[in-house]
Amino acid sequence: MAIAFSRTGRLNDAVSAYRRALDLDPELSGAHYGLAFLLLKRGDSTEGAAHLEAFLEAPPTGAEADRWVRHARQTLDDLRTQPAERPKQPDA
Repeated sequence: MAIAFSRTGRLNDAVSAYRRALDLDPELSGAHYGLAFLLLKRGDSTEGAAHLEAFLEAPPTGAEADRWVRHARQTLDDLRTQPAERPKQPDA
């Protein structure tokens, strides 16, 4: 649901859906990833970085997942060195 809300511009609903998913299962890496980038888009780099770190603690595996892991690591590195800049979501 969070992805559908994000794609239709309902960002507050997407944040709520990701938070609910994490309430049910705090280890959902995809929810941490999605929530992180929504929070970063809002300008909340502190909480966004925390969710990127949670994503990277137990990232998904596989060729497709490697791209998202690299993106999360790069974004986290960027946040640590240039906190004023907001990273962009990679093309799907």
